[in-house]
Amino acid sequence: MLACGTRSNRSLTWGATLGLGRIGLVPLLHGCLILLSVGIMFISNLALAQSQKSIAEEIEWTWEVRPQHADSRLPNVPLFGDSITRNYFPRVTSNLAGVANVYLMASSASVGDPRLPRQIAEFATMQRVSYAVVHFNNGLHGWGYTELQFETGFPVFLRTLSMPPGHAKLIWATITPVKPEANTGATTPRIDASIAMAGPALIEKRFPSTISTV
Repeated sequence: MLACGTRSNRSLTWGATLGLGRIGLVPLLHGCLILLSVGIMFISNLALAQSQKSIAEEIEWTWEVRPQHADSRLPNVPLFGDSITRNYFPRVTSNLAGVANVYLMASSASVGDPRLPRQIAEFATMQRVSYAVVHFNNGLHGWGYTELQFETGFPVFLRTLSMPPGHAKLIWATITPVKPEANTGATTPRIDASIAMAGPALIEKRFPSTISTV
């Protein structure tokens, strides 16, 4: 959805996903409701992640961006991902100008890392807005984790993304393939295996009409 079509087509696709002109503007919910839902999400996901240990990389980082002048009349769209997401964030922001307020929360923490749900929860608490669409793309980092850790961590990741208020539709950009000479532990077969393991979590959460893949 983000990668195909002309610039105008991408804007129209996002506009259709946001339901503009059909369901009206997405209302902002009261801040305390957001804090309550994020708190419940944090406690439940923390319990699931306690047995996991973070595997640190040489450089760890987070990168968060919010609109300088958010338009309260427009729906809010956060992008959650890694440095690849951070790189296409400016283009998405440009394409959705006048259509949506676009936010970014990018991190070197990966699926399976217990820090990631906490980072997302902290971001949602700080922004205090409801979401119409949540776009997520995570998989460039974390190759020190096993496939089993990814498989058990992905449902926690998915649940974290779906908890903030707004009944947001989810758009999943599948993990980016790598070149054969990559030296991070990532290989295209491992990436394909991770994508396949994510499928049951998507089906279990019953999001077939709201999950889109790229």
